[in-house]
Amino acid sequence: MFDASIVESTICHKCTRCTSDWCRYPGSRQYEEGQECFFEIRYTYYGNKQIVDYVNAGALSDSSCYSFSTSSYAYLCCGQDYCNEDWLSEHIATPYI
Repeated sequence: MFDASIVESTICHKCTRCTSDWCRYPGSRQYEEGQECFFEIRYTYYGNKQIVDYVNAGALSDSSCYSFSTSSYAYLCCGQDYCNEDWLSEHIATPYI
């Protein structure tokens, strides 16, 4: 079942996988201004508490995709040149580690 809390139809692109440091430290990533990207967020549950287990990020490639989420992960597309932890904090409810 999809999580209705993330309702984005932003068209982005299938992306190459990068390390989680890419989104934690935007200054250290390889980046082109205006490039679309994605964040893959995986959740772990401790009792009823949802915790972000890890975050992967990537840069665009070919093939289309779009944002969606489930109870165990989210796949968010960001088409702005400020794709970073501030943007992530506006789209996910729990802190990431």
